[in-house]
Amino acid sequence: MAVSELALEIQAKGEDEVGIFAVNDLFAGPVVPSVRWLVPLAFDTRVRFPVIFEGTP
Repeated sequence: MAVSELALEIQAKGEDEVGIFAVNDLFAGPVVPSVRWLVPLAFDTRVRFPVIFEGTP
């Protein structure tokens, strides 16, 4: 988890939309496919950090 008031100053570059969303609302619209498993992973208390990914799928 990261906390910073700088997040309130976020700006999109190009045509992409950028914003701050409540976790419960995050999947209501289109998201990058990896976000669908990364966000739940971040909240899973059974996961030990750091998580190290090796290789490619």
